Amino acid sequence: MLGGYFFSFILQYNNINFPFFIDSALTMLLFFHIGKIFNSQEYYKKKLPMWGAIGLVIVYALFVWLAAPLVNIKENCFPIYLPVLSIIPIWALYQICCRMKSVFLLHCGVVSLTIMGLHHPIYDVVMAPIFNRIIFPYSIEVMLTVVLTLIIVLIINKIIMKYAPCLLGKF
Repeated sequence: MLGGYFFSFILQYNNINFPFFIDSALTMLLFFHIGKIFNSQEYYKKKLPMWGAIGLVIVYALFVWLAAPLVNIKENCFPIYLPVLSIIPIWALYQICCRMKSVFLLHCGVVSLTIMGLHHPIYDVVMAPIFNRIIFPYSIEVMLTVVLTLIIVLIINKIIMKYAPCLLGKF
């Protein structure tokens, strides 16, 4: 996995891009591999007090905000520590979501592949043109982007599941 990351880093450093973001996919394998290790060791089952989970999310958010690392997945730009460090808020958010027992969050988890695959194209096609015409404060823009993108993705997911479930591996 580290080999794929460093190969992608060398490609990015030399301004070489593969079609269909194959170079970015090599980079993301590092995230998936760390997640697989986390899952196979069943670390996610280790309980964390709610205050601890919320605290970890806040500390991670402050760290990312203060450190402000450059992250651009399409260009393979992110610090090497980010995949390992990202396990912390994922685990903490998982702990929080498990305690909330939210049907909506459960559904978002089930359709997370669609969310992950469509959020950027939806932002590029729908959100960016809107925010180029209408100026909002940054925090409002972020909230609107998350809510509207999620609504659009969930609608598209319903359509795909009804008419072309094979696109999501359902036969």
